[in-house]
Order: sequence, then structure tokens, then C-alpha cells
Amino acid sequence: MKHQTFGSNAKSTASARTGKVTRQTHAEWLGNLANWTHALTLTMTRPESGLHPGHDEVLRRCRLFLNRLNCRWYKRRGTKRGYRIASAAFLGWGPYADHPHVHWVLEKPIDQSELAFEAMLKKIAQTTAGIGDQPDIQQYYGAGWLSYMVDHGFEGWQPALTFVAKCPKH
Repeated sequence: MKHQTFGSNAKSTASARTGKVTRQTHAEWLGNLANWTHALTLTMTRPESGLHPGHDEVLRRCRLFLNRLNCRWYKRRGTKRGYRIASAAFLGWGPYADHPHVHWVLEKPIDQSELAFEAMLKKIAQTTAGIGDQPDIQQYYGAGWLSYMVDHGFEGWQPALTFVAKCPKH
């Protein structure tokens, strides 16, 4: 007779293995989109009503943040040509589904310094309505951050905020 741990079976083990492979595949795919330079977490502020913003409102705030970031760097002429910074984002809700935040990876433009890019991220986050005033900005050091983002659940992936960079030729 085979020894079996309470609550486990071959089907759930296979499913867990498949889930791990899928998460790993997603993380690898994200890792190949760009030469990521920064990891960013933005926490949404609550309106005065005390209710957390819904998915559409969080997405609107994130698009506004990203648009402001691209406009600041590429100016109006560049954004009309579709220039943009590489981005991938995952929305998380926290353990009680009432703490909306976005985990992001970004690729800084090659002709901008690390410090200038981080200062720009912080300033735009602090001046974009609905985004918390304490962004967590760190240099991207490896695929561990992508795995962390994907482990939050790939259903939190925001395709509208995920794309490769498009920039002028140097």
C-alpha cells in the first residue's frame, strides 16, 4: 500500500506542478520583453468615502501615471509618434482584497541616468491623483521580482500596461 499524505492526491500534485511551470513560463516571457532596470510598487489611495477604488479606476490611474511618465521623457512630439518606456504591470489587491496596488517593471531610457529616472518616477507618482505618496522604487536586479509579480496571480496581469519600448533611433 502506498503512503499518501492527508489531502493530497496525484491530480492536485500534477496541477500544482503545471501551475508552477505556467508561472515560470510567464515570468520568463516577461523577462524577455525588455532589459528591465526598475521595480516599482504603487499603492492606490482611498477616496474620502473609505471604499477602495475598483479595477477600472485603478487601471485609469495607472494609465495616467504611465502617460505622464512617457510625456515627461519623450515630450509631446514623441508621444504622438508612439514613443514609450517598456512596461509590465500586475495588479494586486492584498490579503483582504481591499488594498489595491500595482507591481511594475520598467526599463529606463538608455540616455537617462538611474538617479534622474528614479527622481522622475517618484515625482510623477506623488503628483498623479489617486496614487499613493510613497512609491516603492528599486533597481531591478533579476527575475525574482518577475516571479514575485506572477506569483501574485497572472489574473492580475495588466495587458494594457505591458509593452516593449518604442523610442527614437539613436
